[in-house]
Amino acid sequence: MVVAPLALAIGVCVALLVAAAFPVSSQGPIDRAAVEAIVADYIANNGDKLKESLIAADLKSRQSAVADLITDQTPTRGPANAPVTIIEFGDFECPFCARVQPTIDALEKAYEGKIRFAYKQLALPFHAQAKPAAYAALAAQNQGKYWEFADQLWANAANLNDALYQKIAQDLKLNLNRFNRDRASKAIQDLVEKDMADAQRVGARGTPFFFINGEPISGALPEAEFRAVIDAALAAAQ
Repeated sequence: MVVAPLALAIGVCVALLVAAAFPVSSQGPIDRAAVEAIVADYIANNGDKLKESLIAADLKSRQSAVADLITDQTPTRGPANAPVTIIEFGDFECPFCARVQPTIDALEKAYEGKIRFAYKQLALPFHAQAKPAAYAALAAQNQGKYWEFADQLWANAANLNDALYQKIAQDLKLNLNRFNRDRASKAIQDLVEKDMADAQRVGARGTPFFFINGEPISGALPEAEFRAVIDAALAAAQ
């Protein structure tokens, strides 16, 4: 049985409280009533501090769970030391993912310098062009044009095809031989598979799916809902 980190933290706190109240030299067993009295007394006198500590522990636990999602091969933009990190799991053929991109752009402008944005590939099995589009975007990343390529994919999300990928590559003046070689390579295909495995590991279901400093958010939500989570994350980071 796996114990949730927050529950474990609470259990440790209770154990320490009881141990402090009943030293080793104490005689006789510790009954339930005595334990409840100790905990109740502590909460009555230190409730606010306990609440802050548990919130901080929960935040640290959530951040730790997604800390390794971003690697040097993950497309990112914004300061690496930004107080807020937004990770999106998306699918280039998903209309809801295309719909939410202007919201992400608006948030980055509104919180300039405070957001680091990372994009992870979650190609849904019923989207035939999801993986080919992801391969093409990551091939463009090898030539420093991931975000420019991705913008064109979002603009044409309903009409993704190989001819489009070639045209975008030409328009961006990519080396076409390298682009075509890279997007067909096992290295890039493995990157997509790793992103998809990461999504399953952290519980990202459907697209778009976000983590904001470890806080999960599902769907193309209104900007105001993202702002609420970001503001809370900024407050917690102070």
